[in-house]
Amino acid sequence: MRIFDGHLHIGGYKKPDPATLLEKMEACGVYGGCVFSIDPEDKAFSYEERIDNLFSWVRGYEDRLFPVAWLHPYEENIFEKVRECVNRGVCAFKFIANNYCVKDEIPTKVFKLIEELNKPIIFHSGILYDFDVNCEYNKPANWECFMHYKNLKFTMAHCSHPWFDECIMLYGKFRWIGNQAKYASRGEHTVYKDFPWVKNHIDEKGNCSVPELYIDIAPGPNRIYKKEVLTKLCSCYPKGERIIFGSDTYVEDYPVDTVKEWLAFEKEILDSQNASEEFRNNLYHNSLMSFLGK
Repeated sequence: MRIFDGHLHIGGYKKPDPATLLEKMEACGVYGGCVFSIDPEDKAFSYEERIDNLFSWVRGYEDRLFPVAWLHPYEENIFEKVRECVNRGVCAFKFIANNYCVKDEIPTKVFKLIEELNKPIIFHSGILYDFDVNCEYNKPANWECFMHYKNLKFTMAHCSHPWFDECIMLYGKFRWIGNQAKYASRGEHTVYKDFPWVKNHIDEKGNCSVPELYIDIAPGPNRIYKKEVLTKLCSCYPKGERIIFGSDTYVEDYPVDTVKEWLAFEKEILDSQNASEEFRNNLYHNSLMSFLGK
């Protein structure tokens, strides 16, 4: 199994060097991962510089390093930027609701466009360590309205630390409503086949498309919380579908010892829960490939 890290940041403080990054990743058993462009709030870099820098970090290793454009929905010319990023080959987008709610009008239009362009979104969720008052924007329940998207794939990063239970239950709701639409589309029995939401997610030919919520377990959570999260996920969802490993580290200085320690600790937890090979394969590989459509 090839392990992929679904949560890597570019700090912008060193020249892009993807070969050295991959050497460090290989040293701790990681094959590749998602690379996020420089924070759009960092005014030292223009949009063009951020995106050029992103592609410099993955160039020549596109089968292992996947470019993710980190944008803010209120950036100037945001809709043009989204389209340009897709045309240049980004695999996904990242957003942090630092001063807006994901239910607001402009963000919703941005996310709808990304859905139309068939790209997934990685969202920060949970308490945000910054200098603004924004906890209310980053609670998992704010994403419940995403059930009304047609087929958007999106990730709740950090399992919404510290609101793990709310995040896991919302994940469960999205799985459940999606299953009801799938059952109905296949003609299988479900008492919900005539509910408006179910009917709205099945087209005239009987094809089903539903929004999919993924969970990223990147820190955020330190050891005691990581144990809680993984234990609950193993217990509630023993197949591990749509659960993604991430380190939340920087590409410039990928911390080999730290990532080795995390992986060893996660193995201890998974072993203690008798986690299946299927759960482990999904956590470290399959879920991210599914999220990215690879």
